[in-house]
Amino acid sequence: MELGKELVRRGIGLVYGGGSVGIMGVLSRAVQEGGGDVVGVIPEALTPIELSGPMVGTTIVVRTMHERKAKMASLADCFIALPGGYGTLEELMEMLTWSNLGFHSKPVGVLNVVNYYDPLLQMFDRMVTTGFLLQAQRDIIICESTPSGLIDQLLLRGGETARDGGQPPLPTRPILPSHGGESLGGGDNDGNNESKGTLTVPRHAEETGTLTVARHAEETGTLTVPRHAEETGCQYREDKAT
Repeated sequence: MELGKELVRRGIGLVYGGGSVGIMGVLSRAVQEGGGDVVGVIPEALTPIELSGPMVGTTIVVRTMHERKAKMASLADCFIALPGGYGTLEELMEMLTWSNLGFHSKPVGVLNVVNYYDPLLQMFDRMVTTGFLLQAQRDIIICESTPSGLIDQLLLRGGETARDGGQPPLPTRPILPSHGGESLGGGDNDGNNESKGTLTVPRHAEETGTLTVARHAEETGTLTVPRHAEETGCQYREDKAT
């Protein structure tokens, strides 16, 4: 694969999803066979699905999908999305979202082989024209049609990041709790929470200076979080959001 050869030529290692099948397998083997460093990160539950034959390079087995993405994000200096399906889009969107929220400033790019990502890029442009996305947010993503061109742009953007002071800490836990569970804040679920102005925030919010609140929180005064909220970093505040 041309991308794998280009990474090796430039002395750039590969951090990837740990699978040995599909594009993941082709890319990782190309880097390894060229003498490059390869680190794979894979959830234990996916090893029967995504592994076929011997593992490529160093493999780190984690418990959950979030741990996989957080580990890859912490090890990598930039992110490249190749043509793929739901999983590829989900990981691409998470890296773009983390960048937008200030959790990292590592460059994010897509390798737009035979215009594969044109419809997605057009959707991003439509988000800008309709007011759902700022142009600065749209500009986070880097798009090139060749591996060499994409790597050039990623290195250029990465150099700008280094000059700006490096990386903020990445989230090590799920950013938002899942739906369902118990109401936090010492009240019951009969509406009394409105007078208390209950609000849950991620533990990293104070560190990053960012806070996102559901639009309905102010109207209803309640926000539901799971029983493991304390473990995932939710805190109770008695003041209302402003």
